Amino acid sequence: MRSPARRFSRRHSRRRGGPAPAVRLKLSFGWCETACEIRVTVTNRSRHHIDWVGGKCTLRVNGRVVGKGQVYLGAIKRGHSRSSKRYVVDSRLKKAWTRYENGSADFNTYVFVNATYHYRY
Repeated sequence: MRSPARRFSRRHSRRRGGPAPAVRLKLSFGWCETACEIRVTVTNRSRHHIDWVGGKCTLRVNGRVVGKGQVYLGAIKRGHSRSSKRYVVDSRLKKAWTRYENGSADFNTYVFVNATYHYRY
């Protein structure tokens, strides 16, 4: 009898889900004190042109939402990528930074971006 690991790898695929996503998002931070710069790069990995890409970004500090903003990138040809910057300025972000400077809290940032895209056929 064969070993269970070998039998599992032959009968079932270890990769779950469907094909690779058509759009790839990369996020990075610029400076972040009383305002945060969020850089979004979208790569079109499909074989069709994308007519427009847009969405919203949410900035969290220590698990709390401190700012939201809209992201618009426009059209992307197949195999190409586009970048955009979004500046999040909010009083909640300023309060979180003040607490960090006073030493009463950490400043752990997390960004969530939800992108929507529309193909041009």
